Amino acid sequence: MPALKRILLSLALDALIVVALVYPELCVYLRWPLLGVYALLAWRVFIMLSINRLWILRITRDPATRLAHGLEHATIAVLLERGLPVVRGFGLK
Repeated sequence: MPALKRILLSLALDALIVVALVYPELCVYLRWPLLGVYALLAWRVFIMLSINRLWILRITRDPATRLAHGLEHATIAVLLERGLPVVRGFGLK
């Protein structure tokens, strides 16, 4: 059950980000909170990598992580098809 909970939480966060990116005029208030969440997640990943270097191998095999990563790629593809600017990492490309 914990894996299902993580998958649902990840999907909900990804859906929120997709809505904020596709309809930025409706979700102006989400930009900074979402950037804050991603900054915290990036910091957590950095800490985990510095503590246990094999941790990255475990998360790449996690189905929830792979699903979320695939949704990120799909979101970028849809945004590019619509001619919208896409943020990759911390820069606009």
